[in-house]
Amino acid sequence: MDRGRVRRLAEDLAEQGAPPLVQALEKIVGLRVIEATPTAFTLSLFAAYTEAEGYLAQRVRRRVQRVSEASAKLMDGRQNWKRGEDASTVSPRTFDA
Repeated sequence: MDRGRVRRLAEDLAEQGAPPLVQALEKIVGLRVIEATPTAFTLSLFAAYTEAEGYLAQRVRRRVQRVSEASAKLMDGRQNWKRGEDASTVSPRTFDA
């Protein structure tokens, strides 16, 4: 196992995976529809928009959480592997032919 590669993967996931999702979430939440003279039609559209916005924001938040969890699990796996190698009683032996 290449622990350095796993560490880089975990770091890249945290640094490059989550920020675009957080930026998307900020843009979604930042969108607002304002009507100068609300009508029954615009009010129903506003209600639908609000529900859709909430649903999408929730999905993006879950994705951010999953990216963070995946990164943490990669780091935990890397550390566990290293502890296992350090605790191993088996060492490589060279044989003279």
